[in-house]
Amino acid sequence: MLKIFGQLAQYITGNGRRVDCSTPKGDFPMGEVISLADVEAAQKLIAEHLKPTPLSYSPVFSDMFGREVYFKWESKLRSGAFKERGAVNFLLNLSPEERKAGVCAASAGNHARALSLHAQRLGIKCTIFMPKIAPLIKIQACEKNGATVRLEGETFDESLSLALAHAKDNNLVFIHPFNHRLIMAGQGTCGLEILEQCPDMDAVIVPIGGGGLLSGIATAVKAKKPECFVMGVKSEWAYSYQIGKPKPSFETTIADGIAVKRIGELTGQVIDKKVDSIMTVNEAEIRKSVVHLLELEKAVVEGGGGVGLCALMANKIPEKYRKIVVVISGGNIDMNLISSVIQRDLVERGRILRFSINVPDRPGLLNKVTSVIAKRSGNVLDVAHDRFPCNPGAVEIAFVVEVRDRNHGEEITKELEEQGITVVKREI
Repeated sequence: MLKIFGQLAQYITGNGRRVDCSTPKGDFPMGEVISLADVEAAQKLIAEHLKPTPLSYSPVFSDMFGREVYFKWESKLRSGAFKERGAVNFLLNLSPEERKAGVCAASAGNHARALSLHAQRLGIKCTIFMPKIAPLIKIQACEKNGATVRLEGETFDESLSLALAHAKDNNLVFIHPFNHRLIMAGQGTCGLEILEQCPDMDAVIVPIGGGGLLSGIATAVKAKKPECFVMGVKSEWAYSYQIGKPKPSFETTIADGIAVKRIGELTGQVIDKKVDSIMTVNEAEIRKSVVHLLELEKAVVEGGGGVGLCALMANKIPEKYRKIVVVISGGNIDMNLISSVIQRDLVERGRILRFSINVPDRPGLLNKVTSVIAKRSGNVLDVAHDRFPCNPGAVEIAFVVEVRDRNHGEEITKELEEQGITVVKREI
């Protein structure tokens, strides 16, 4: 179906134990990487360890988009993301000798969190390599789970190379975050649950990082319901690397959980054959999806976890598909980041008015300004005085005011000017 990933996919491997993440081509009928039987076997194996995640109908988004919209809440797993499925499937397939040796992984966060959680529960030593930019919430969670966390590498790919070398040098089992049959099959159990919970759905939207979740879900869904439309959504940050564009101007991305420079060779093969469409979304679109889910669905979702909603907001699902499941792959977002996202969204939507005035430094002038704001039902969030840019005897006062919308902000600044107060800087 899709040919783009056949060109993008680059196999990531190393020389440690069991890091030959693929089974040689030809071992599967018709060149299959994983089959429905693999996913069903994973579901049976992990059933006593993981409960199915909820799938719920969304009245508000259904009304908004004119279709039936459902959310599959992978963020409700204990670690806060879908990665537990593949991690548990892999760990349960280890031999006693491999369990004793311990495991090693590289992760931007969610794979690490899931792996460390279940390795601790199963009594398996775990070492995690994370990029230095990994969110604090994910670092702390892995340490709490008893893993040895090593913050090495500027990006996931650098951390991966270091982890592979460490696994080889210390005779550890390396567990790839996406490019392994057991990981892909484990993630595919999400697709089986969707089919059980919403059997008459006709489209599913899935985030893409390395492709493990998308390839697993596509394998399960297309085997049981080939007419179902399967769409993947990836970040502009990752896509720019994959097609050989210059390095993005922004060093980090709000969608850190899917900030992977290369699709796996195995996951890419499955995506090429079984995924109907791929959409790339930018940082602004991702921020809006996070805020929309928080504001309208009352759900805290991480950037990479909420990108599926972007496809609906951009009207990228063909009109004939009327019952759509959006996979929310994770909810592990740093509180400082979500606060910043909310504030930026308020500014972009005209809900925050920022302006400065230059006035004589005299008693009563501040009260005059705030009286106008209060009269117009604005809410002052912050006030700052700065005397240095002004002439002696004057002061610059900067305001941050909460308003209903852009028109409300314009009303406030207009009345200030009518009162003889010049607004010298303004951002609505």
